[in-house]
Amino acid sequence: MVRIFWTIFLTVLILFLILSILDILIFTLYVASAVSLMVIPAYLLYRTIRWFIRRR
Repeated sequence: MVRIFWTIFLTVLILFLILSILDILIFTLYVASAVSLMVIPAYLLYRTIRWFIRRR
């Protein structure tokens, strides 16, 4: 009886660990994509502003 409980407990623990690792990876990817989506237009805007200043 105790052995069955332990096997179930360990299986649930391992599954939880795998899910948490996947969740962290997904969250990291989401944050990275959001940051890149914010950075790329800002960089392009900066480049265009510099280009306009240089043309004058």
